[in-house]
Amino acid sequence: MPTVNDLIREAYSHWDDAKILSRTGRELHDRNRLDITKEVLARAVELDAGEEDAWVYLAFAYYRSFGDEEGSETLRRGIEATGSDDLKATLGNFTPDEEESKRLLAEVEGSEVPGIRSALASRRFYRGEKEALDEVRRLLEQHRPVAELPQPVGHDQPGDVSPDDDRVAILCLCTGHGAKADSNISGRERRGPSGASRGRSCRAGPSRPRRR
Repeated sequence: MPTVNDLIREAYSHWDDAKILSRTGRELHDRNRLDITKEVLARAVELDAGEEDAWVYLAFAYYRSFGDEEGSETLRRGIEATGSDDLKATLGNFTPDEEESKRLLAEVEGSEVPGIRSALASRRFYRGEKEALDEVRRLLEQHRPVAELPQPVGHDQPGDVSPDDDRVAILCLCTGHGAKADSNISGRERRGPSGASRGRSCRAGPSRPRRR
């Protein structure tokens, strides 16, 4: 597994490659290096505004460093650039603007994408619909959580791992709604944002480091 310094060197040595910057930025986010994550992913979306995952992780880096408005504005810019339903579902869960939330979630209501369905279900659960947790659990049973993935997404990987495995786990476990209400939702302890090991905890999302 590359070290943090390896990832930083890789990013700076590929400063004009949006895909490499998106991948290294995601991994730096997973290691809780939020400042460098913002720098790397901001460059990625500057080079290629269609890098959907870069927008998501850039927003999460802001949310996790207490920049709520910056995080929401990043998602708005990403939606404008990509039209992504995943970004709409994510912002719909995080925005404090109730009208914006209703509008965005209504736009993706009929989606069959598991990650979006989990975002909608977690939102309903957060709003008091306890039965929605059953749908989140079913989605978790159908799609392996991130902790079980053999490699970080973006690396060469054996088997049938797809980006949707990663996205489902992010939205099911880390949106701060269903996961917050049931900390053992995946059958394993949720210890907040992951450090170097993917196998020990939830991976992405706006769980914030404690203030010192």
